[in-house]
Amino acid sequence: PKSSTAIKELTFGVNGFYLSNEYDVSSFMTTFVDSGPTAHTITTVNQATHSPLAQKVQNSVIYVDGTDWIKTAQSGHADFTLGTGNFCLEGWFNRTILSGTANYSYLLDFRYASYDADRPAIYMDASNNIHYDLNGIKITSSTDPSLATWFHLAIARNSGTTTMYLNGTSVGSFSDSVNYLVGRPWFFQYPQSNSYGFNGYATEIRI
Repeated sequence: PKSSTAIKELTFGVNGFYLSNEYDVSSFMTTFVDSGPTAHTITTVNQATHSPLAQKVQNSVIYVDGTDWIKTAQSGHADFTLGTGNFCLEGWFNRTILSGTANYSYLLDFRYASYDADRPAIYMDASNNIHYDLNGIKITSSTDPSLATWFHLAIARNSGTTTMYLNGTSVGSFSDSVNYLVGRPWFFQYPQSNSYGFNGYATEIRI
């Protein structure tokens, strides 16, 4: 994978979000920085921390234990209004154990309160299938990662087709003409019940 320095040099266009741990080596630090062009404020809930124990690309990674999560732009922002154009949601993840109600764990959710329509969510089920939900499930991964193993996940819309990539290989796609509405991103938890937490590590999250 590209280094954090190389990723920061990529063009974000008019918006972007990039959450990494390039310079952080201490355990239990709870401050995270958006290195994208807008530098959104990151809010951690409970004990979402840095951990050098499972480093992937840089010195440390994000660690959450199923009761922790991260959120940003909770008043909404144009960066998270994906509209009708091309976009990419991506990151490295390592689900160490099953967690959440019925072993469902969320990686990312743009939905909030009763505002579900036309906003994406990504979650994993008890069989480690990855689901992309947009007004209902649109993609379920045809190949699943193993527990306690790093995997790269990307959801990309290009010219009206949205594709899920697992470790660089397409594992599902659909025709997508939805006008995505403003989202309020939560990472590693379902915003409307707080009972579907992800347990594991993550890094290099980019929108």
